[in-house]
Amino acid sequence: MELTDFENYLLAKGYSHHTTQGILKDSRCFINWLQASNIEVDDLHYNDITAYLSELKARGLRMRTQQGYIGNVKQYLNYLVQTEIITHNPALALQLKNVKQQQLHTVFTSEELE
Repeated sequence: MELTDFENYLLAKGYSHHTTQGILKDSRCFINWLQASNIEVDDLHYNDITAYLSELKARGLRMRTQQGYIGNVKQYLNYLVQTEIITHNPALALQLKNVKQQQLHTVFTSEELE
C-alpha cells in the first residue's frame, strides 16, 4: 500500500520528518503483517490488533516498544477512518499496561548547590 498520502497527512499535522519516518516504518510493518496474515484492512477487527500485539511480544520487544508500535498503528488507522477507507479504528479500544518510567535523579536547587 502506498503511504505517500499518509506521510503528507502527518507532515501537515506538524510532525517532524524524523517522527513521520518512524510512524511510516511502523505502519509498513503492520501492513506487511496484515498481508502475511491475509487480512484486508477493511475487514480488520479488535482480535486482529491483539494478534499483532502478540506477534510483537513474540519478537521479544519491550513493552514500551510495543506501545510505540501500537500507537503508530492507531495513527495509521485513524488516517484510514478520516479518509473513509475504513469505517472504524479497532485499535482505539486497545489499552496496554503502563510502563514504569525510570526514576530521574533529584535536581538540586541553587541553594542546595551552594
